[in-house]
Amino acid sequence: IELVIQYGLIMMFTVAFPLAPLLALVNVHIEKRLDAYKLVKLMQSPEPRMVVGMGRAFNAFVVVTGLGLLVSGLLLYFTQYPGGVCDSCTMFGNCGTCGGTSVELILPESSTEERLFLLAAGEHAMLFFMYACFTSASVGKDIIHEQYRQKFYENRLQSMESANDLHRARRSTHGAAQ
Repeated sequence: IELVIQYGLIMMFTVAFPLAPLLALVNVHIEKRLDAYKLVKLMQSPEPRMVVGMGRAFNAFVVVTGLGLLVSGLLLYFTQYPGGVCDSCTMFGNCGTCGGTSVELILPESSTEERLFLLAAGEHAMLFFMYACFTSASVGKDIIHEQYRQKFYENRLQSMESANDLHRARRSTHGAAQ
């Protein structure tokens, strides 16, 4: 979960602090070495289990990516850069030559509505591209087979646990009746 949080912070605030990805890379490298040391020297080896894919972490990464796109767009639209104010500036928009937001500096000739529309359209285009990439990814037969095996294995374990629970419940009711 901490990787998802760190990825989310990087996705959301790289616009505000461009060195964040470099610091995150250094942090992940140090953390990887510390975790390896803990696994090898301080703990017993973990119990092996079959896993296909990333599971729920993948869904968390997808949600954080979409949220990061939204926050980055809002930061671009609302963060003010220093500069003077001239006669062409209004209360709702800067003229683009006197400082202002990133969007105003990039599109100085556009109106406030056009800037907001272009920002929203760009953000929606990126979300659509992300959705298209996830839905159109072709999955090989081997992966589909492994996913089927994983579901079968999980269902089998769940049915064994429920059968054990039922057996324990019967034994406890028979013991209480006698």
